[in-house]
Amino acid sequence: MIKKLKQQKKLIYFSLGLFFFTYVFTRSILVGITFDEAWTIGVFVRGSFYNIFAGEPAIANNHLLNSFLIKLIYSSGQETIFLARLPNLISMVAYLYFSYKICDTFFKPFLGISLYLILISNPLLLDFFGLARGYGLGLGFLMSSIFYLLKFKETGKSKNGIFALLLGSFAVLSNFTFLFFWVGLLAANQLIFLTQRRFVWKKIKTNYLRFLGLNILISLVISGLIYFPIQKLRELGGFWYGGNDGFYQDTLISLVAYSMGNLVSMEAIVLLLNVFLILFFLALIFSLFKNLKSKKVLQSPVLILLVLLFIPFGLNIFSHHFLETKYLVNRTALFYFPLFMIGFAFFIRENKWEYTLVFMRGSIALFSLLALFNFYKNSNLYCTIIWPFDSRTTEVLNYINEKGKQQNKIFILDSTVMFSSALKYYDWKKKYKYVVYAKDQPDNLDKSLADYFLFYEKSLTDVDYDPTKEEVNLYPRDKVLYFEKEGIALLSNLRK
Repeated sequence: MIKKLKQQKKLIYFSLGLFFFTYVFTRSILVGITFDEAWTIGVFVRGSFYNIFAGEPAIANNHLLNSFLIKLIYSSGQETIFLARLPNLISMVAYLYFSYKICDTFFKPFLGISLYLILISNPLLLDFFGLARGYGLGLGFLMSSIFYLLKFKETGKSKNGIFALLLGSFAVLSNFTFLFFWVGLLAANQLIFLTQRRFVWKKIKTNYLRFLGLNILISLVISGLIYFPIQKLRELGGFWYGGNDGFYQDTLISLVAYSMGNLVSMEAIVLLLNVFLILFFLALIFSLFKNLKSKKVLQSPVLILLVLLFIPFGLNIFSHHFLETKYLVNRTALFYFPLFMIGFAFFIRENKWEYTLVFMRGSIALFSLLALFNFYKNSNLYCTIIWPFDSRTTEVLNYINEKGKQQNKIFILDSTVMFSSALKYYDWKKKYKYVVYAKDQPDNLDKSLADYFLFYEKSLTDVDYDPTKEEVNLYPRDKVLYFEKEGIALLSNLRK
C-alpha cells in the first residue's frame, strides 16, 4: 500500500513536470526571436570565445555561460533559434528535477505538491526556459544548489556544501544578478558547518579549515572569471537597467507584476504582494516561536533560508546606496521567486503550533491554485512577457515577403527601435528574400525610402520608450497589418 502511494505521488510530480516542459518545449520552437536574444547572437555569438569571457564589447546583454554554450553549439554549423535556446531548455529539466527532489525529500505530499505547482507554473520563469538568455540556466543551477545546501544541512556531509557552492557559481556565470544569491549561499555554507551538532572545536584544523579552504578556492576562481567583465560594465555604465525607488517598489512589485503578465491593475498587484508578505512573516514568526521555545532553531533550516533571502536583499540595497547600482527588477529579480516560495513552505513545515497549521497550509494551497489560474491566463505559444513587441515580427515579415514574391519586388522595411534587434537578425539570416531592413532611414516618412514602417504603440517605461514621442506620428499612414492586443502596427509608406 505504501509503495503504491509513493508511485502515485511520483506520477503526479512527473505528470506536472512533463506538462510544463512540453509547454516550454513547444514555445521554444514557435516563439520568434526576441530583442535580447538577437542582440546576443548578433554581437557576442558571432564574435570569438575570448570576447565572450573578456566582456568585449562591455554590454550586460552578454550572459557568459549562455553566450559560450550557444557559440559552442553554433560551431557545429547549425544556427537555428531553437538550438540557441537548447541550453536553457535542458536547464529546465534540472530545475524541474531538483524542484521535485526538494519537494519530495523535505515535505509531505500535500505541502510538497503545492510548493511544486507554485515553483514550476510562474509564466515569467517559464518564458526564460524557452529563450536564449542566461536566466533559465541560472535558475537550473540555483535550484540544484539549494537542494545540495539543504542536504548539507540535513546530513552534515561537507561535500554537499561544496556541490552547492559550485553549482551556485555556475548560476553566477549564467547571469551576474545571481551573484547576490551566491554570497548568501557562501554565508549559509559556513553557518551550516559551524552549527552542526557533531562539530568539535578541537578538530577545527582538520575539519573547518579544509572546508573553508575549498570555499575560498571556489570564491577565488569565480571572482577571477567575473571581475574584469563586471569592472568594464561598471566603468561604461553597462548596469543601467533597474530601479531607483526602493526594494519594495522596484524589485518586489515588478517581480509580481511581470509574473502575472502585467495583466492586472497595480492595486491588485500591491494587494496580492502585501497579503503574501503578511502570510510569509506570520509563517516565519510561528516557526521561530516554536523552534526557539524548544531550543532547536540552529537545527532548523529556517535560519539557513533566512540567510539565503536576506543577504541578497541587504547586498542589493547596499550596492544601490554605495556603489550606485540599480535595484533588481522583473527578470533580474527572478531568482527571488523560488527563494521566497521555498522559504514560505519550510516556515509552514517547521510550524508546530497546531492552532495555525490548517490556516497556513491552506494558504499555500490557495497560492498554488492561484498560480495555476495565473498560468492559464498567461499561457500562449507566440508571445513573451518581457518582449511582447517581438511577438508578431515573423507574421509581418511573411506578409511583406509574400507581397514581394507576388510582385517580384524587394520591399524596404523600417521600424521603431524596439523592433530593430529582431529585424536585424532576420535580415542577417536572409530568410526573407523580398524584404530588406533599413534602420538608417529617417522617421520622417515623407523623406524615407522605406516602403513599410513597423510601429509599437505601447509605452515601455523600463527602457524609456514612449510611442507618443516618436517622430513617425507626425506622418499618418494606413495600417496594412494591425495587432491591437499587442499594440503592433505595420504602416504602409508605398508611393501611389
